[in-house]
This record gives sequence, structure tokens and C-alpha cells, in this order.
Amino acid sequence: MTSIRKLLTLLCCYLCGALLLSAQQESGQAAALGIWEGALQISGSELPLRFNIFKDQQERVCCTMDSPSQMATGIEATIELAEGIVVTIPNLYIRYEGKLTSSDTIVGTFAQGGMSLPLTLVRASKPAKADRPQTPQPPSPYETEEVTFYNGTAPLHGTLTYPVGHQAGSRVEQVVLFVSGSGIQDRDETLAEHKPFAVLADYLARHGVATLRYDDRGYHDDIDSATVAEATTATLADDAAAAVRYLRGRKAFDKVGVLGHSEGGTIAFILAARGIPDFIISLAGSTLPGKEVLQDQMDLSLVQAGLSEELRTEYLRATMATFDLAAQSDLRGEALVTKVLSEGHYQLPIGLVLELKKVADGLSPWLIYFTQYDPKGDIAQTHCPVLALNGSLDQQVLADKHLAVVEQSLPTGTPRQVRKMEGLNHLFQHATTGAVSEYYQINETIAPEVLELIAEWISKLTK
Repeated sequence: MTSIRKLLTLLCCYLCGALLLSAQQESGQAAALGIWEGALQISGSELPLRFNIFKDQQERVCCTMDSPSQMATGIEATIELAEGIVVTIPNLYIRYEGKLTSSDTIVGTFAQGGMSLPLTLVRASKPAKADRPQTPQPPSPYETEEVTFYNGTAPLHGTLTYPVGHQAGSRVEQVVLFVSGSGIQDRDETLAEHKPFAVLADYLARHGVATLRYDDRGYHDDIDSATVAEATTATLADDAAAAVRYLRGRKAFDKVGVLGHSEGGTIAFILAARGIPDFIISLAGSTLPGKEVLQDQMDLSLVQAGLSEELRTEYLRATMATFDLAAQSDLRGEALVTKVLSEGHYQLPIGLVLELKKVADGLSPWLIYFTQYDPKGDIAQTHCPVLALNGSLDQQVLADKHLAVVEQSLPTGTPRQVRKMEGLNHLFQHATTGAVSEYYQINETIAPEVLELIAEWISKLTK
């Protein structure tokens, strides 16, 4: 009898303990659910991060990470909730370990590659809506039209904006096609909650100029995903050429121009070399081989991370070799890195080897084409009027280097205005340092002097 009582007592203790543990786990899960925000302190600057912890339809706890200043949202992560919170993003070599110290605070450590930094997260009810005063708000004093045009069988969707006062059926002196920068972007080139192309279209409509802006291929799901994955800058240039043909086919515009931002500026020169547009505007257009552009960007990041000149040089040499070998072979990922390191005998610490592997893992047809393409040949074949602008604080497309290529490569006699805009970053915002992390923090979308200069330059084309 005593033995049975002991057994029942032990069983009751076990069941109570199991139920208590289950309740604690459920309580821990409930406490962790929500939006958590914090900022990494890196070399004197802040990198805001946001973790979104939620339950899916199967009641599983899930997590995504946002990096607002880097325009990255919804990065899928794995999460473990036991004694603490562990979030991992294996393909980015990210691991965050923290503990709930109160209902509204998680204290922990963020690690990536060989870097480890403290990161405290605080609960947020929802992400604060950014103030973007230049974004156009309805009602508008001009007409717009939703349109679809085709590059072969690939449909592309956009918005045609007419100037203020335009009468149906009447001709417009100029229409400008907008071509976005790298990555699959919407027609407004939305990033960091800014809508630069919407702001430009609004301003030009108020100054007598029509515009067409369109969503990149892949933004909608009506183009085969394999086709999108194989797209390069050349493919995107063909899309833009199709847009120009569409505009000319409407027989409503006297002149058709192309305005491109970043990679879009490169595409503007590609089309100009073919004699397609009547004029082009390059905003922070890349005019050097892509691998040189990436080298400048990487070097700046490595300087900010505090790496020595010797290590930076060695890593950049290995990265450029990785790009070149990828273009010449079918090797990818770890096999590509192994061959590069064995042939080049580079002396890199494990942290930089992991960074190089991330580069190799991220190679795509677009990136390989971008690293090898040299825009100077197309610039040398450009004979239409050119407006080329870069911000003096641009850390992605360095103004002095890229504007010099435009000046040196354009044929003698090609009408041009080439100008460095003081105090502006890659997005043509007034900035402090030009760092990507500032894009989100700045309320201004485009500096007024840039809008004025573009409208004034286009108006002079008809005089």
C-alpha cells in the first residue's frame, strides 16, 4: 500500500511538473510574441534592427528580421524559445541570443561571422510610420493612366502621368521614362519608405512634362520565375527599350527621354548608344565596370568596420578573383571559394573567408553580368543630350570617379551637363555622411534643387 502511495505521489509530482513546464513554455512563447526593435552600435553609427515574432496558422512560433536602413524586410529566421530566445539566419551567418528581462525588454548578443555585439530589444506595438512629406497625396491636379506594355511576351505594368492641364488627344512635348536601380523594384522605386519616382513624376507633371514609370519584371508573378532569375542588366535594358517603343507607338509625344537612377542610369546610356531615346538623364548612374563599383562599396564598409589596409587589400583581391572566375566557369558557392583561395594563396582570417563565401553563395546571372560589364563603350556611342548628376556624399556610386568617366567618354559635340551635387547622397537627399543607414532616417525624398534642375534642363531641350 505504501509503495502504491509513493508511486501515485511521484506520478502526481511528475504530471504537475510537466504541466507546469508546459504552462511556462506557453507563457514564455506568449511573452515573446510581438515586434522587437533595437540598434547595433557599429563604428560610431547605428544599424536599426527589428524582429517580428508571431504564430502561423499551425500555431508555430515564427520569426522574421527587418533592417530598415538597408531596405531589407521579412528576412526569414528560425527561432527557439526555451530558457531564452535564440534567433538564427543561417545563410547570413546571424545568431541572436537573448533573455526577457521584463515584459518589454530582451537583453542579448548579436553575432555575425566573427563579429559579436550587444543588442537590447524593446517591444514596439508596431513600426512607426516614417514622415515622407514629399510623397504625393490625392487628389492630384493631373491625369494618370494605368498601362501595360510588352517586351516579347513579358508584360510590364506602369503609370503614365500627364502634365497639369493636358487635354485628351493633344500632344505633349516631352515624356520621360523612369528606369530604377538594381533589384526588383516597384514603379515608384520605393525604398526606406521613400517613393522617389512618384515624387519626380509629380514634380514634372506640374512643370509640363509627362512620365512613365513601371514595375520591374519579377515584381508581379505574371512572368515565369526562371525567366526573372536569368535576367541581367541587358535584359532590363531591353525592357526599357520596349517601354520607349510603347511611348512612341502612342504618337502623343514629340520627344521621348529616359531617366535612370543608379543601374537605371547605366541602362539610359545603353539605350542612348542604340539611338533609342531623344535625351537621357543619369542620376548616380554607374559608369565603371560593376566589379570596380562593388570594390569601392566593399572597401568603404571594411574601413568602417576597422579592418587594416593590408586585410582590406587581400580580401578585395580575393573578391575580384571570385567574380572573374565565376564569369569564366560554372563553379559556385564553396567550390568557387575553395578554388580561388587555393590558386591565389590569400591570407584571410576565418571571418573574411565566411564573408567571401557569402559573396559566392549570392552570385546570380545578374551579378556576374554586372561585375563584367563596362559602360564606357556605350557612353562613347552616346550622341543625344545628356544630364548626369551625382551626389558628393554618394557612398554607392562615387561622384568624382563616375562623373569623370562621363566627361571623358562622351563624344566631342554631345550636348551634356555633368554636375556633382554638393551635400547629397545616392538618393539625392541632403545627408550628413551619405551612409546607407541614413536613407531611412532622412525625411526628405529628393532635394528640391535636383527637381528644379531636372525640370529646367528638360524645358531647355525645346528651345
